[in-house]
Amino acid sequence: KRQGLDYAVMRVSNPYGTYQRADRGQGVVSVFLHKLIKDEAIDIWGNGLVVRDYIYIDDVIDAALRLVEYQGKNKVFNIGSGRGLTLNELIADMESLLGRKAKANYLPGRVFDVPENVLDISQAFREFGWQPRVSFREGIGQLIRDLQEKKQRAKNLVI
Repeated sequence: KRQGLDYAVMRVSNPYGTYQRADRGQGVVSVFLHKLIKDEAIDIWGNGLVVRDYIYIDDVIDAALRLVEYQGKNKVFNIGSGRGLTLNELIADMESLLGRKAKANYLPGRVFDVPENVLDISQAFREFGWQPRVSFREGIGQLIRDLQEKKQRAKNLVI
């Protein structure tokens, strides 16, 4: 507590899920999935071996709700899957679920890209019993179903 305020900080890895907008160029999962669906080229800086930690948005919300009730002394928590995926693995999962091959455009690597970033989420589990429940593959499957339902609703819209 400082100045009578209680606080907690969530350091969230790379969240993805329904309603994430691919047209803004943020969120590699959403951008790559939309490009794959539209049969557009996916730009990958480097060889696709950079590793990141991706977390489904429902798991982030679950962590936030638990953290609101948390009364412990620790104030900063990593919220991620605790597991890393390369960009190549991410694309392979999407290809497998969609049944189509991505058009990957490998570009020269960038010096500022950190080779690996996976969060240690053990403190969140120890302190308030949180751990992610949705695997990357399950989350992508749900995102694909959500996009298909959205597309179907748009087709059924009567103007």
